Amino acid sequence: VILGVSEGAGKYMTGFGTVAAMVKAMIEEMNITVPVALHLDHGTYEGCYKCIKAGFSSIMFDGSHLPIEENIEKTKELVAVCKGMGMSLEAEVGSIGGEEDGVVGMGECADPEECKKIADLGVTMLAAGIGNIHGVLSQGSLPLEEVVFWGAGVLLPLWDWAEDWLLVEAGAELWEELCCAEL
Repeated sequence: VILGVSEGAGKYMTGFGTVAAMVKAMIEEMNITVPVALHLDHGTYEGCYKCIKAGFSSIMFDGSHLPIEENIEKTKELVAVCKGMGMSLEAEVGSIGGEEDGVVGMGECADPEECKKIADLGVTMLAAGIGNIHGVLSQGSLPLEEVVFWGAGVLLPLWDWAEDWLLVEAGAELWEELCCAEL
């Protein structure tokens, strides 16, 4: 089970420490025996460190809005910290479209070379923007066929580099098309 928490949700619930303590108590009180991952979704650099301190088991650093060199620098640092603590780290290249906690992305396609640079840092998962958006495709979104086409252009070069970390985020409408497309 993966429990995803945004920075907005963490703030609403009085902080990441409260969230982590609540999840730990629920696991103990309900005698939950399946693995439970507590994951920060689309975290800032500062938010990632707050979740590490609070005891989350997984974080997503969303440096997609940063210049690539800064994204690489901060991701590299977080990779080292997470590996040392046995945590998962997801990183993003090319923003996912739509709005989440006040962060607005245009849903652009990531540069495959930039994706490789981030992947080579040792992240657990890589979220590569392929024109996809959070929520339902709307006016102004790329047509689904174009998202699949551009997605293939970003994802296929990464396929040789991927082990088990490549993922499609915000892909509810894309999943069947991407899985079944003749690429």
